[in-house]
Amino acid sequence: MGILDITSRIVNILVGLAALAEKSKPYIKRHKEQTEKDPSASLAAMDYLERPSYEEHDVYRALNVLAKECDFIQSEAFKNSNFLTARNDGILYYDCTNYYSELEQEDGVKTYGKRKAERKNPNDPVRFVGKMAVTKDGEAAGIQYYLDEEKIAEEARYDGPYAVCTDLLDDNVAPILKVIEERWRIEECFRIMKTDFEARPAFVRLENRIKAHFLTCFLALLVYRILEKRLGGNYTCEEILKTLREMDFADVEDQGYMPLYKRSKLTDVLHEVCGFRTDYQFITKQKMRGIQKRSKGRE
Repeated sequence: MGILDITSRIVNILVGLAALAEKSKPYIKRHKEQTEKDPSASLAAMDYLERPSYEEHDVYRALNVLAKECDFIQSEAFKNSNFLTARNDGILYYDCTNYYSELEQEDGVKTYGKRKAERKNPNDPVRFVGKMAVTKDGEAAGIQYYLDEEKIAEEARYDGPYAVCTDLLDDNVAPILKVIEERWRIEECFRIMKTDFEARPAFVRLENRIKAHFLTCFLALLVYRILEKRLGGNYTCEEILKTLREMDFADVEDQGYMPLYKRSKLTDVLHEVCGFRTDYQFITKQKMRGIQKRSKGRE
């Protein structure tokens, strides 16, 4: 099973969930507004171009299967992604981050801890300010603040240099520093998953489903990175997702579809990368079925 098969199924599940939760509401609202303005309007709101054959509870049960096959899916995704785009697999970056769940008690991998917003900032200049609440005689006194010159002097010893610890003692230092400069990509990946992909909080309780939840987050990030690379790295994640979400269609008297989105440079590049176009003034049912088959690699 290749990455296209795996990610196609995962993405279909994710899209189905998103549609169940959000998509139908703005479509119905828009159609209602159009009907109120013009009762004879022939544009019918479209919830789905291809209605999913599963329900929300089916998705939660599918998480058990994804968790069981997690290692296999990651292995196949890694191998097959090399056929889609050139990858540098000579360097492995890793880092840690935390996610939170909407639960009341600790259980397994879910433990209590402070959110990042609640932690002290290690770079806060307030750390150089000390306070003293006693007199020289040890009597109680009002709090007095002072500048901790000793702490400032200690940290000043490390101003300028950026220390890197490595056991590659016989290697050229230049490529090692180059690797360090790219570590910001890890933080960017976490940011994309947590904000743009809304991977938190995790609304699942069982440990295997939590594992499957983060697997889908990883696959979504992989698919996005491949698309981002195909687009030449010229667009932000926010721009790409916003454009994709706005590419809606209206059903014209059951004869075909009319695009409701505005054509742009980004939509043109997306069509070129995907190998088909949907920005025609009118798309027949037959042509749209062909586009759907092509998008799934069935043609």
